[in-house]
Amino acid sequence: MTKARGKAEIPSLAAPLRDVSASIAAYAIQLAAVYMDADTDDSHRRAVRAALAPIDDHRTSAARRGARRATEVTPETSIPEVVDPPQ
Repeated sequence: MTKARGKAEIPSLAAPLRDVSASIAAYAIQLAAVYMDADTDDSHRRAVRAALAPIDDHRTSAARRGARRATEVTPETSIPEVVDPPQ
């Protein structure tokens, strides 16, 4: 029988996700600059819109997911009881 080596360390994804987010933002800014350039023709503007479409689609679906999770709060909404943890 093999012995367990101990608990496996789970790497943090925070830094790589920040890097990906920053790269996507930089990419979108460059595309926006191309789009806004006065010398850019309509075919390039269509290409920029097509390149930005996946980012826009992701934002739209994320907003939809967030809206589904949100519950509407009204004056009649009950307030959950908050219990202090034992000291």
